[in-house]
Amino acid sequence: MRTEPLALHDAVLDAHGRLGQGILIVDAPSGRIVHANEAIAGLSGYTIEELLEMPSLIELGFSEASEWDTVIQRKDGTVLDVEVAVTSVEAESDLLVALVRDVTRRKAAERALSESEERHSVVLGALHEGVLMVDRLGRVLAANPAAQRILNPDGGDLIGNTIADPSWQATHEDGSPLALEDFPVSITLATGAPCSDRVMGLHRPDGTHTWVSVNTQGVFQGDEELPRAVVISVSDVTERRSFEAELRFLADHDALTGLPNRRRFHDELQRHLAFTARYGGEGAVLLFDLDNFKYLNDTQGHKAGDQYLVSLARVLTERLRQTDVVARLGGDEFGVLLPAASPVQARRVAEVLAEAVREHAPLVAGQPVKLSTSIGIACFGHGAADPDELLAAADLAMYDAKETGRDRIGMASAETVDERSLKARMHWLERIRRALDDESFVVYTQPIADIATGAISQYELLLRMQDDHGQVVPATAFLATAERFDLVQEIDRWMVRRAIHLIAERSAHGSHHKLEVNISAKSIADPDLTAMIEAELSESGIDPSLLILEITETTAIANMDEAVEFATRLSRLGCGFALDDFGRGFGSFYYLKHLPLNYLKIDGDFIRNLAHNLVDQQVVKAVVQVARALGYQTIAECVQDEATILALRHYGVDYMQGYHVGRPRALRPASSGLL
Repeated sequence: MRTEPLALHDAVLDAHGRLGQGILIVDAPSGRIVHANEAIAGLSGYTIEELLEMPSLIELGFSEASEWDTVIQRKDGTVLDVEVAVTSVEAESDLLVALVRDVTRRKAAERALSESEERHSVVLGALHEGVLMVDRLGRVLAANPAAQRILNPDGGDLIGNTIADPSWQATHEDGSPLALEDFPVSITLATGAPCSDRVMGLHRPDGTHTWVSVNTQGVFQGDEELPRAVVISVSDVTERRSFEAELRFLADHDALTGLPNRRRFHDELQRHLAFTARYGGEGAVLLFDLDNFKYLNDTQGHKAGDQYLVSLARVLTERLRQTDVVARLGGDEFGVLLPAASPVQARRVAEVLAEAVREHAPLVAGQPVKLSTSIGIACFGHGAADPDELLAAADLAMYDAKETGRDRIGMASAETVDERSLKARMHWLERIRRALDDESFVVYTQPIADIATGAISQYELLLRMQDDHGQVVPATAFLATAERFDLVQEIDRWMVRRAIHLIAERSAHGSHHKLEVNISAKSIADPDLTAMIEAELSESGIDPSLLILEITETTAIANMDEAVEFATRLSRLGCGFALDDFGRGFGSFYYLKHLPLNYLKIDGDFIRNLAHNLVDQQVVKAVVQVARALGYQTIAECVQDEATILALRHYGVDYMQGYHVGRPRALRPASSGLL
């Protein structure tokens, strides 16, 4: 039976009902509903008659006025978020009035906001990058855990501190103090302009030092010109800076001995020659290698040989003046630059170094092995000199010393440089032209294997020549002369044509291995080579993807536009491109930006000691990440043992090449099915 509301409250109740607010009047002792309006019926899904028959819709449980959020279960079983306000009808009455309002949207918004804040908190907490917010006064309003870890690892709370806190002492990259007004945050607060990738040193409150990269962005409201807050991101770049310093060092130094490398030695020589040409003076260059170092490597292994070279580098440095430059040029070959040395003084130094090598004898089976060295000296002074010509003279003098019995010192003067080097070059020039005319170059192949399966996927073609006695001569002996006399393009055309013919022959016998061919910088922009390749591919009918053209990373490409056109035309035909010696120089990423590539061949200097050298490991890891991001595959050169293969597999390198995979060998007949 329906009970009418008290006349005293009719107007109020009707007004609430018109506002869509549900109303219940409940007898407090029994909890029985004595009145319900249409609005509460609509909210609950029950009719007014059904509500009056129900024992309860909302648990009240008290008599004093109050408000709270709760839920009601509707007739269809769904749950509705509601806000309830309860008051007594009048003093000393057992009747309570409950005003019920639908707050579903508000609750959904609150939950969404809470979830969003929680997600933001989780994301910020998971970031390795520090994120902070400061107000107009530079006070820290918020900071994620990474910011705390980077800026104040001793645990002191960042919140409330200011950027002017003397606990943090910032420096420029050169170590000089950074004024407060030069802080990236200060700049953004003062101007509104963001700051990007500002690197600075930071002395932290716990006494430690770190390097950080800072980015700032102002928070504006409306048309404000200056921000009311600044969001700061901070990254710890200490390890990155250390790694970059290692790479800069390795660019100019030998990784094994720490001595300057060939490039640095050449630069030092060129710089000193320019100085003496202008201001006068004299000096000398010494080149030498070890006469019987191969015996040590063969009997004790490369590790023992490396250890000896490291100790010998230390001995040589101790024997020379601080102003002298000693460098490892490669293998067991060393170079010494003697500024301000006369020919007599240069010979005396050479004798000291030769004696040092004799005395520094490694032990094999407990017995010292007598090593010796052959030294070539080229003197300069009182005028301009070309560093390449001077090195060539020292090199010829060194070989003269070897031919006269080893453990000798050969002497060349600046006056004999042009004559001797020209004679040697003319000798090689004649042999190169004869080999081109007779097509008597020798082609060797070296296999490249898939690291995952061990299967041979492709081969690199290597150019060789036979000397007058039938001995095989590597390309390094004559390519410099070929470049100087513009014959290298003809050699490249010969090699590419040979590769295409080999692919056609092998394909006819069911072999579809890819072949890699090295091409020089001059050939990259050679339109004749491009036209020849297009014609040969068309005539042979081979799959162009089986031909890979290999560009050396340290190659100096004179005209990048022509090189890009060359590579793009051949890529459209389907040929592949590999960048060789990747990582050796700093042109690597420049070439990545401009040339269409398929493979990155990681320079062997980063592979030989990969299993044991942290810098090599980080370089290989970085190269693989870059290659994958750009869709390239990676090939590791100079793989020498199983430990290296395991490391390469771990870092995700795709292919491997080196003596452990297979040594270079002369071509087999096509009918053998092998290259």
